[in-house]
Amino acid sequence: MEKLIEDTAARIFMEQTEDANKLWVALEESGFTRAWVPESLDGFGLPLEDGFELIRMSAKALTAVPFAETLLANYFLATVDQHLPGAKFTLCTTTDSLDNIPFADSADYLLRLERGTIEVWRFNLVDQVNELSGNSAGQIILEGESPVIAAAAPGWLSSNVYEQMGALVRSAQLCGAMEHILSITLQYTSARQQFGRSLAKFQAIQLILTRIAAQTASSCAALQCAVMTPQLSQAPDWIAIACAKAKASAAAGLVVTDAIQAHGAIGYTQEYMLSNYIHRIWRWREDFGGETYWQIKIGQHYTQPDSSSLIEDIFGQTNTKC
Repeated sequence: MEKLIEDTAARIFMEQTEDANKLWVALEESGFTRAWVPESLDGFGLPLEDGFELIRMSAKALTAVPFAETLLANYFLATVDQHLPGAKFTLCTTTDSLDNIPFADSADYLLRLERGTIEVWRFNLVDQVNELSGNSAGQIILEGESPVIAAAAPGWLSSNVYEQMGALVRSAQLCGAMEHILSITLQYTSARQQFGRSLAKFQAIQLILTRIAAQTASSCAALQCAVMTPQLSQAPDWIAIACAKAKASAAAGLVVTDAIQAHGAIGYTQEYMLSNYIHRIWRWREDFGGETYWQIKIGQHYTQPDSSSLIEDIFGQTNTKC
């Protein structure tokens, strides 16, 4: 990612996070919500890996606006030469379900892939659950008899690809959240004094910090592998994406447990920032499939008689003469 874009994004997320309205205006004016939209449709045309970095940065700041959802929705719309400037989008995170929709109280439109058709709907909120993290989820019903936009999706955009791209977005958010949790846990344990020395000097705390760092680093590595695969846009390496989401979802649970232990009782309090990240992580872990969902898919793939060898996929083609 270009340094100017990275610095601008960091400044926006840092300065405007506490005011959702100002943050959204800043993201719209900067064009970041259209980062994956080609320039011909008034977008940035950024490579997909750069967009995932923006998503990871937004998760570190725990933005209370549907930035990642809108970024992905605009990407899907651009594949059919459609766009709705300034709109906030939310997405179906499970097949054909209108329950537990993220940002159901603040998004303008719902985008979904229905039988090979990209649909954009207005909707009404039926029931809402306010999460402590600032992300309100809810049950919705679609408004009207027909969508605002209905266009045949390109042949490569199947329901599986839709799910995989969503899983990759959530993986990036989980990685960003874990990176920030590692940062605040290091700060807390370094500043907190017990028996005349900082908590970070105790071996037990050092072990916890090491585990958090290891889980975060391995999740980020899996994410990087998935987003750097060739032809990600039209032919995603679903195995790499499955591994990234399964790893991030599993690691996030372990990171949260260790972070709470390192912080002690303050880690459970609503007023402390760690609590907000924890509540958002619980949602992201399950959206577009949790670790068990993707682990089962990977296992089923490699147990098929005609599947490729797991060893060959990991280490490359083996020497049959050995």
